[in-house]
Amino acid sequence: RVERVSLLDNALTLSGVGARRSLRADLSLTRAGNARLLQGQLAGDGLRLAVHADGVGNPLRPLSWSGDVFLDIASAELGDLSALWKSLDWPFSLSGSARAQFWLSRSAGDSQARLRMNGADVQVTERGGAWSLPLDVLAFEAGLTQRRNHWALIAEDFRAEREGQVLDLPRAQFEWWGSALRLRASELALDSLPTLLAAAPGIPQGLRDALPILAPRGRLERVELRLDDLGAPAESWSLRGLLIELSVESWRGAPALTGVSGYLELAPGEGQVQLDAGPFVLGFPRIYDEPLRYEAAWGDIGLSWDREALRIDSNLIHTRGPEGDVRALFAVDVPFQPTVTGVQMDLLAGLANSDARYRSKYIPRVLPPGLLGWLESSIEAGTLNTAGFIWRGSLKKEKTAHRTVQLFVDVQDARLSFDPAWPALTDLDATVLVNDGLTRGAASRARILDAQLDELSVRVVPAPGEALLSVRSKLRGDATDGHRLLVDSPLADYTRNTFADWTMAGDIAGNFALDLPIRRGGARAEIDLALVLDGVSAGVTALALPVEDVRGSLLYSSKRGFAGSELQGQLWSHGINATAPQS
Repeated sequence: RVERVSLLDNALTLSGVGARRSLRADLSLTRAGNARLLQGQLAGDGLRLAVHADGVGNPLRPLSWSGDVFLDIASAELGDLSALWKSLDWPFSLSGSARAQFWLSRSAGDSQARLRMNGADVQVTERGGAWSLPLDVLAFEAGLTQRRNHWALIAEDFRAEREGQVLDLPRAQFEWWGSALRLRASELALDSLPTLLAAAPGIPQGLRDALPILAPRGRLERVELRLDDLGAPAESWSLRGLLIELSVESWRGAPALTGVSGYLELAPGEGQVQLDAGPFVLGFPRIYDEPLRYEAAWGDIGLSWDREALRIDSNLIHTRGPEGDVRALFAVDVPFQPTVTGVQMDLLAGLANSDARYRSKYIPRVLPPGLLGWLESSIEAGTLNTAGFIWRGSLKKEKTAHRTVQLFVDVQDARLSFDPAWPALTDLDATVLVNDGLTRGAASRARILDAQLDELSVRVVPAPGEALLSVRSKLRGDATDGHRLLVDSPLADYTRNTFADWTMAGDIAGNFALDLPIRRGGARAEIDLALVLDGVSAGVTALALPVEDVRGSLLYSSKRGFAGSELQGQLWSHGINATAPQS
């Protein structure tokens, strides 16, 4: 019976498939009954392994041995330890260089171990060769337990690096059994994902290319990643966790995001986010000069992708901002390859009980310049009862034929400055609709100066280099109000101040029409004014001519002047007539 075997300064040659390794062995094995003690080291060809093992059974056969083991390993090539990976029945193997210390306690087929590892140029490979993950650095300290074929590694200070990107997990738990793997982590920084996911299996190439541009930031907490079949990870993975303040940059016109928080679930080809965000920013660099800022946002967002495109859509999203509560539905299609339309978006947003000044927040910069300036400056004040915004189609600014843009505004007690030279419309209750640049407005109530306007309509039609504004309305009120319109508006210039020295009193009614190009520097308007006078008193101050009971029609056209006007009245109790023949 042999109680002790020692190998001192022995040469040991290991032969594998296509490789041979020469080692120097200094080992001793001592036996006392069923107890054994193994200690010594192997060194050579980039490998140094120091071992101390004592227990019952054969320590060279880990599955049939109980006891304690300490290994100190420095290897230039972990792949040469393939026999160890097979003996542990792990679903993956490691290659590369590493320095590791390993402490193991094993009893009744169960194991508890402690492992400290610092690896460089490490390759993690599925045992069947289905995939491999290259890492520049892999370092951690962990407790390792095994119960039958179930392994658990509880790591502290886990660190993985790839191409300058770092993945730090202060605390993480890895579990694997059979061909399944589960990772749980308290926190995951998102800025390391683009580089690390570039080598992960199952990620479409278009999405891999997009990740560095998206540049995600923020963190994921209470993370759980599952791979139910390591041999087919692209079809068997799932990820869930709490998103905390995710930010991504705009990509191909898709919106940039800041401050996204909520619950995230992902699986092959699909996912969802239960949005529950505080301060939240949505940026459309091709549509708006300034990002859309909100104080809070909540709702459900769906994700889906394949080799061709990424699609993001939502259920009803609630947001709260300075303008009030906004409800929205949206869908974004992001093709991975260039297309004619590029990124396409459907967005429907609604707002109620707000201030009219907030309407400009949703006016897109893709509208014709003349119309855009008019929409931004025209409504100066008022209550915004309801407003709606619709975008459907391409986010490329030049692709106007491939989208529809609509804006709806219902205002009350508003002030509308339709042109800087003209008096503003006040006490305005109106609805304005913008449909692909064509703008229509209708008012149930309005005033210009002190004259009451009825059946008011406003129309803005885009044209090359400018936009054409058309105003139509019925007019009624005191003759004093009509006189003010004649002398305190551009009508004074058009009529050569004819009525500047007049006074009027009584009732008037009529129609007012104005066509005015909207362009820098202003332009001469086309005006049609038809006033009906009934029992009006008028006078020319300089001549002291009091005209009473004036009746008839006072017509003015920028093209025909006062042609067609017919007035009758009493001057010093004598009837008089005034006509302007049709030209």
